[in-house]
This record gives sequence, structure tokens and C-alpha cells, in this order.
Amino acid sequence: MPPLRLAVATRCLGSPLTRVLSAAASTGAQGIQIDARHELPARELSATGRRQFLHRLDEAGLRVAGLVFPTRRALHDEDQLEARVEAVRGALQFAFELGGPVLTVPFGELPGADDPRRSILVEVLDDLVRYAGRVGTTLALATRSLTPEVVTNLLDDLADGPVGVELDPAGCVFGRHDPATFVRSLHDRIVHVRLRDGVRDVDGSGLEVPVGRGDVEWEELLPTLDEANYRGWLTAERTTGDDPPGDVQRAIAFTRRVVSP
Repeated sequence: MPPLRLAVATRCLGSPLTRVLSAAASTGAQGIQIDARHELPARELSATGRRQFLHRLDEAGLRVAGLVFPTRRALHDEDQLEARVEAVRGALQFAFELGGPVLTVPFGELPGADDPRRSILVEVLDDLVRYAGRVGTTLALATRSLTPEVVTNLLDDLADGPVGVELDPAGCVFGRHDPATFVRSLHDRIVHVRLRDGVRDVDGSGLEVPVGRGDVEWEELLPTLDEANYRGWLTAERTTGDDPPGDVQRAIAFTRRVVSP
């Protein structure tokens, strides 16, 4: 198996972004994923500031693996939609300027085929895919717990261009789906992977846990990604727990042990 491209979501490290690069490097990761809304909005970084940040990143031996841009409302919500689309466009441009190949965007609930909001979502995503093609960034749709069939139907509705999906193994567990099956079904459309684990609660809800302690079968999933020729980034992330920085470091180490026992 070729060496994995492992990154860490800097928002898990608990410090301002300008001071977390050494912490990110100490996890053993080669890259970082940045929250372009809350951690480092494009409007807050001048051209000089961007060059300085990239220089510090290079000194730490890191690269920008990608950006994530959570929106306050779904991409099919017509309230202030134009401003929301413009903000995502700006994040796509910002990702390119930082050398990040992928921008991950959660798009909210996926309306059904007969829901009028579906056509709004497709129109918005088509616009963003075309813009992504112009700036040179790939748009990654955060699919949460959707089935491969539902995701495929959505992607088939979109214009051709640099767009794919983000695999969230924990989200698959929460939705009672097998992550490896997701990879086999959508292997050529996966453009980012979250290193996140989870278990199903007795009440049917999901609970995120440290990587390696949940229901994700990593010994199957990671070789399946390799068989699918996935060569993108795997980003360690911990959204809950008492020690997110320690958990992402242990996730990086665990992943390396699985592929190089």
C-alpha cells in the first residue's frame, strides 16, 4: 500500500490557527484541514499574510490538505441564498490560493426527487461546480449518512466538473451503512476521507468515539480505499471527547499501524 496522506483538522487542536502548526506537525500528519469560516476566513488574510502563513506551514513540514466551509443554512434554503453561494465561491478561490485541493461543503438535508428544493440544490451545486473548475479546486460534498445510491443519483444530476463526495466512516455507522461498501460503490467519486469512528447507541442514534474504538472496520476499509486507488487525504478529526488533540494524534498513529503492522 502506498504511503497514506494523513492530515489533521486544526479546529480539533484547541488553539488559534497561527499557533497550532507545531502541534499539528507533532501528530505525525503531513497536512492540515482548515475551517475557512471560523478559523481563517479569506477576508481576514491579506496577500502578504497568506504568503507568511504558507511559509510557516512549509517550515513545519505541512501542506494544506483542504478546507471545510460550513454554511449556516442549507444550500437549498432560498433565504439569503445568493450571499451563501458567493461565500462558498470565495472559499473555493481561497482553497486554491492556499494550495488546498479540496473544499468540503456540508449541504444539509437532501430533498427528495419530487421536492421543489431539489432543483434549487442542483442549480446551486451546478453553479459551484462550474466555478470550482474555473479556479482549480474540487468541491467535496459532505454526505453524512446517505446511502451510496442516493449520493450517486445526486452526482448524476450535476454538471460534469471537479466534484465528488467526502467519506465519513462514522456517518456511515450512524446511518447503518458499511463504509467499505460505500467505497466500492463510489470509489471514483470519493475526493476526501474523514478519519472518524463511531458506534450506534441503543436508542438508534450515533456516538462518535476515538478512531479504533468504534464500529468502523478499519482493517477492511483502508485496504479497500487502496484497492479503489484513492490517493487523496485522510483527515483525523474529533468533534467531541475530553482530549480531541490527543485523540487525533492517536488516530494518525492507529491508521499507520493498520496499514504497516
